[in-house]
Amino acid sequence: MSPCARRSPPAGTPYWRNPGDAGEAPQIAWTLPPGWKAGAVVWPMPKRLPVGPLMDYGYEGEVYLPVPVTAPKSARPGQAAALKAAVSLLVCKDVCVPEDAVLTLSLPVTAAGAPASNPARRRRPWPRRRSPRP
Repeated sequence: MSPCARRSPPAGTPYWRNPGDAGEAPQIAWTLPPGWKAGAVVWPMPKRLPVGPLMDYGYEGEVYLPVPVTAPKSARPGQAAALKAAVSLLVCKDVCVPEDAVLTLSLPVTAAGAPASNPARRRRPWPRRRSPRP
């Protein structure tokens, strides 16, 4: 799992994949080495964010959007893969502000999957099987 972390600014919140009555879900465009594949985001449980008569769904504070990444059979332990994600999201409070970021990660290939010292694995605040569905 490759996490995309996002800390919400004090002035707003990013949205869930179903943003509700307003807003827009984050978009991620991957640039991966040949043969590597990125799956769909495993969305954490959103908060209900009422705004007058409208209901939005999104996050406050630090948010992790884990994405399963599959290595090709040709990947060998000891190699590293350069993963790049162009992320676009809308952050709203009183006004909405579009934000863009390019995130990079050099992911080591290991024989037995992700190492136990992976900080994203330790900090994942929910089991994958409990991820909500819209």
